[in-house]
Amino acid sequence: MELDVSSLKIFGLWLIQHVLHPFAVFSTPLITIGLILLLMVRAFRLSLTEGIRSLSAVLLPLVVLTFVFMYQKSLLVEIGNIPTIIGFVASLFIGIAVMVVIRFLANLSFFIPFAEILLSGTLTMLVFSYISLQKSSVLAYCYGMLSGFLIFVILLGVPLVFRKKDEEEVTQG
Repeated sequence: MELDVSSLKIFGLWLIQHVLHPFAVFSTPLITIGLILLLMVRAFRLSLTEGIRSLSAVLLPLVVLTFVFMYQKSLLVEIGNIPTIIGFVASLFIGIAVMVVIRFLANLSFFIPFAEILLSGTLTMLVFSYISLQKSSVLAYCYGMLSGFLIFVILLGVPLVFRKKDEEEVTQG
C-alpha cells in the first residue's frame, strides 16, 4: 500500500484551516468567558453583595472600551499596527498574567474582583480589536493568549481553585 504524499499535504492543510485554526480562535474567548462565569458564580454564592461587585467588575471594561470604540476608534486601530510576532508574544505574556491573577488574586481573603476586571478587559479588547480592525493579524492575539493559558496550566495547573473558606461558607449558608 503506497501513500500519496500530496493527499497527506491536502489533508494536513485542511486539518489546520478547518480544525486547528478555528479551535484557537474560538477557544480563547470561550475559555475567558468560562472563567468569568465561574468567578461570578462563586461571588454570587458567597453573597449578593460580592456577586454584584463581581458583575460590576465584568461590566466596567465593557463600558470603557465601548466608549473608546464609539469615540476614539483610532486607539483600537493602533493595536492592529503592532507587528504580528510582537502581538503574539505580548498576548502570550498577557495570557500568563491573566492566569497568575486568577490563581493568586481571585483567592485572597479580601474580595476585590481584579480577576474579573482583567478577564473582562482582555475579552473585550480582543472582541473590539477584531471588530474595529477586521484584520487577521488580530487573530495572533488569540493564539498568543491561548498559548499563555496553556503554558500556565502545563507549569502550574488549573488556576481557578476555590478556597476551603468559600466552600465552608456556602455549605453553612
